Amino acid sequence: MRRKMVKSAISIALVAIAGLFLVEGCGSDNVVNGNASAGEVTVVDEKVPMDAQPQDAMEYFTKGVYASYAAELENPEKTYFYVFEGDGQGHVEDGDAGTGQYFVYEQKEDGTVEFTFGNDDPITDILTVSSYENGLVTGAFEDTIDVIFEPVEGEDPDTFDAVNYVHAQRGEDFTYTSANGWSVRYNPEKFEVNTGGPNVVYLTST
Repeated sequence: MRRKMVKSAISIALVAIAGLFLVEGCGSDNVVNGNASAGEVTVVDEKVPMDAQPQDAMEYFTKGVYASYAAELENPEKTYFYVFEGDGQGHVEDGDAGTGQYFVYEQKEDGTVEFTFGNDDPITDILTVSSYENGLVTGAFEDTIDVIFEPVEGEDPDTFDAVNYVHAQRGEDFTYTSANGWSVRYNPEKFEVNTGGPNVVYLTST
């Protein structure tokens, strides 16, 4: 009689364990392995490890001015600039040609930065970053050579002027360009520009 009661208790316990396995298999990410009749149970956690989880987008570019030049050049003259204004927008400036272009950008989780240049007929290009160290970004746009983006220390993106920056590096005169389209060159060591309204500019001797 006692043996029958022990066998019944064991049977009930095994049925309960089997039911528990079914519930666990349906409602969680865990998988149960082992031999229930032998009383051996192993729970395997199949959750994706933390290092395989999607990460936040890397912030390669912060608000500021970056000189851009080919990575293969030694001691390049820095005349082309990306001005990151923040909030996903900015503009490029050519200090030699005195031209510029608006862009928006998005830094993605896969190590790329998507740029869209221009307003009227925008062009989208992907920068794939190959290295990032101490703020220095190296990468390549689609079908182009590697380029370096080097932060320009001490330059305010809100007031940066690529033409005058390049002139200063060469020891040349600055250029003041009016919103009305005219311009005048001046020696920044002797004069500074003071605006007295929308149409009046004073070159004040220093």
